[in-house]
Amino acid sequence: MYYSILHYNEHNGNGDNMMMYEKSLFVKYLGDSPYIRVLDYFIANDIYDCSLQDVADATELSRNTVRRIIKEMLELKIIKPTRNVGRAKMFQINKENEYVRHLIKLDLSLSKQYSDTLEGKVEAIAEK
Repeated sequence: MYYSILHYNEHNGNGDNMMMYEKSLFVKYLGDSPYIRVLDYFIANDIYDCSLQDVADATELSRNTVRRIIKEMLELKIIKPTRNVGRAKMFQINKENEYVRHLIKLDLSLSKQYSDTLEGKVEAIAEK
Protein backbone atom coordinates (compact mmCIF):
# COMPACT_ATOMS: atom_id res chain seq x y z
CA MET A 1 0.00 0.00 0.00
CA TYR A 2 1.10 3.52 -0.68
CA TYR A 3 0.98 5.15 2.76
CA SER A 4 4.30 6.90 2.57
CA ILE A 5 3.94 10.17 4.39
CA LEU A 6 7.59 10.59 5.27
CA HIS A 7 10.75 9.57 3.57
CA TYR A 8 14.37 10.41 4.12
CA ASN A 9 16.05 12.52 1.50
CA GLU A 10 19.79 11.89 1.51
CA HIS A 11 20.46 14.37 -1.28
CA ASN A 12 19.90 17.67 0.46
CA GLY A 13 23.29 19.06 -0.44
CA ASN A 14 25.16 18.76 2.84
CA GLY A 15 24.95 14.98 3.36
CA ASP A 16 22.47 15.14 6.26
CA ASN A 17 19.36 12.99 6.24
CA MET A 18 16.20 15.01 6.57
CA MET A 19 12.52 14.15 6.76
CA MET A 20 10.36 15.44 3.95
CA TYR A 21 6.64 15.22 3.39
CA GLU A 22 5.63 12.98 0.49
CA LYS A 23 2.07 13.06 -0.81
CA SER A 24 0.11 9.82 -0.58
CA LEU A 25 -2.49 8.85 -3.17
CA PHE A 26 -5.20 9.94 -0.72
CA VAL A 27 -3.73 13.46 -0.62
CA LYS A 28 -3.12 13.54 -4.38
CA TYR A 29 -6.76 12.66 -5.14
CA LEU A 30 -8.47 14.72 -2.43
CA GLY A 31 -6.16 17.74 -2.49
CA ASP A 32 -3.15 18.80 -0.50
CA SER A 33 -4.88 20.77 2.24
CA PRO A 34 -3.83 20.76 5.89
CA TYR A 35 -7.05 18.97 6.86
CA ILE A 36 -6.52 16.19 4.29
CA ARG A 37 -2.87 15.80 5.34
CA VAL A 38 -3.90 15.29 8.98
CA LEU A 39 -6.73 12.93 8.01
CA ASP A 40 -4.34 10.95 5.81
CA TYR A 41 -1.84 10.71 8.66
CA PHE A 42 -4.43 9.29 11.05
CA ILE A 43 -5.71 6.81 8.44
CA ALA A 44 -2.18 5.67 7.56
CA ASN A 45 -1.34 5.21 11.25
CA ASP A 46 -4.65 3.66 12.24
CA ILE A 47 -3.22 1.15 14.71
CA TYR A 48 -1.24 3.78 16.62
CA ASP A 49 -2.23 6.65 18.79
CA CYS A 50 -0.44 9.88 17.98
CA SER A 51 0.28 13.15 19.72
CA LEU A 52 -0.30 16.58 18.25
CA GLN A 53 3.48 16.91 17.85
CA ASP A 54 3.70 13.56 16.00
CA VAL A 55 1.10 14.79 13.51
CA ALA A 56 2.71 18.21 13.11
CA ASP A 57 6.15 16.69 12.47
CA ALA A 58 4.90 14.12 9.96
CA THR A 59 2.69 16.48 7.98
CA GLU A 60 5.05 19.48 8.14
CA LEU A 61 2.24 21.65 9.52
CA SER A 62 2.44 24.05 12.44
CA ARG A 63 1.31 22.92 15.87
CA ASN A 64 -1.42 25.60 15.84
CA THR A 65 -2.80 24.35 12.52
CA VAL A 66 -2.78 20.75 13.73
CA ARG A 67 -4.36 21.78 17.04
CA ARG A 68 -7.24 23.50 15.18
CA ILE A 69 -7.77 20.49 12.89
CA ILE A 70 -7.63 17.98 15.76
CA LYS A 71 -10.23 20.02 17.66
CA GLU A 72 -12.55 19.92 14.64
CA MET A 73 -11.94 16.19 14.07
CA LEU A 74 -12.73 15.47 17.72
CA GLU A 75 -16.01 17.40 17.43
CA LEU A 76 -16.93 15.35 14.33
CA LYS A 77 -15.78 12.13 16.04
CA ILE A 78 -13.33 11.43 13.20
CA ILE A 79 -10.62 10.85 15.78
CA LYS A 80 -10.87 9.99 19.45
CA PRO A 81 -8.66 10.66 22.45
CA THR A 82 -6.89 7.53 23.69
CA ARG A 83 -4.63 8.42 26.63
CA ASN A 84 -2.22 10.94 28.06
CA VAL A 85 1.53 10.43 27.97
CA GLY A 86 2.94 12.96 30.38
CA ARG A 87 1.42 16.25 29.25
CA ALA A 88 0.80 15.02 25.69
CA LYS A 89 -2.70 13.93 24.69
CA MET A 90 -2.81 11.01 22.28
CA PHE A 91 -5.38 10.53 19.51
CA GLN A 92 -6.38 7.78 17.09
CA ILE A 93 -8.65 7.48 14.06
CA ASN A 94 -12.18 6.51 15.14
CA LYS A 95 -13.00 3.36 13.18
CA GLU A 96 -16.41 3.19 14.84
CA ASN A 97 -17.48 6.25 12.81
CA GLU A 98 -19.29 5.13 9.63
CA TYR A 99 -17.87 8.03 7.59
CA VAL A 100 -14.34 7.20 8.71
CA ARG A 101 -14.83 3.60 7.58
CA HIS A 102 -15.83 4.91 4.13
CA LEU A 103 -12.72 7.11 4.00
CA ILE A 104 -10.54 4.13 4.92
CA LYS A 105 -12.19 2.09 2.15
CA LEU A 106 -11.52 4.92 -0.30
CA ASP A 107 -7.87 5.01 0.74
CA LEU A 108 -7.54 1.23 0.31
CA SER A 109 -9.32 1.39 -3.05
CA LEU A 110 -6.94 4.10 -4.31
CA SER A 111 -3.97 2.04 -3.17
CA LYS A 112 -5.29 -1.12 -4.84
CA GLN A 113 -6.04 0.71 -8.08
CA TYR A 114 -2.52 2.17 -8.10
CA SER A 115 -0.99 -1.22 -7.32
CA ASP A 116 -2.99 -2.88 -10.12
CA THR A 117 -1.81 -0.20 -12.55
CA LEU A 118 1.82 -0.79 -11.58
CA GLU A 119 1.35 -4.54 -11.85
CA GLY A 120 -0.04 -4.11 -15.38
CA LYS A 121 2.98 -2.02 -16.36
CA VAL A 122 5.37 -4.63 -14.98
CA GLU A 123 3.57 -7.40 -16.90
CA ALA A 124 3.73 -5.34 -20.12
CA ILE A 125 7.46 -4.83 -19.68
CA ALA A 126 7.98 -8.53 -18.91
CA GLU A 127 6.16 -9.54 -22.10
CA LYS A 128 8.50 -7.47 -24.30
